[in-house]
Amino acid sequence: ALAGEAPPDAQPCQTLLRVDRFEVTLVELRGGQHSCSTWRSHYSEAHGLLFILDSGDLARMEEARKVLSHVLSHPDVSGKPLLLLANKQDAAAALLPCELIERLCLERLVNENCSPCRIEPCVAKRVPSAGLARATVQGLGWILRAAA
Repeated sequence: ALAGEAPPDAQPCQTLLRVDRFEVTLVELRGGQHSCSTWRSHYSEAHGLLFILDSGDLARMEEARKVLSHVLSHPDVSGKPLLLLANKQDAAAALLPCELIERLCLERLVNENCSPCRIEPCVAKRVPSAGLARATVQGLGWILRAAA
């Protein structure tokens, strides 16, 4: 597996939460390009796609572009909204949303696949009692309204 990827046999983690009037089940499917084949079984049940990207990891932008292209072009995903959380915005090398759009060819990808898209810059830290960051909550609200 690539650095930062979960082993291929890792089970997805589910999180239940309430955002606005919606009860949401988030299914965390970890990994990168080599894990895409295990994700397919979840596509038909998904109402939207939440893609978390390390916006400071310039070496893996091409891989992220390929993964997004592969996932968004799948018939069970095409047309569903995409929320891209541009994580690690506190890193010196972090790309801005406009730079991510260019590097990931995002405008072309979402237009070709008729998928509404929103980028939320964020700094996700594991703090047990802190709850979700404002950008994450705003992004989740957007994707839920877009999928409804």
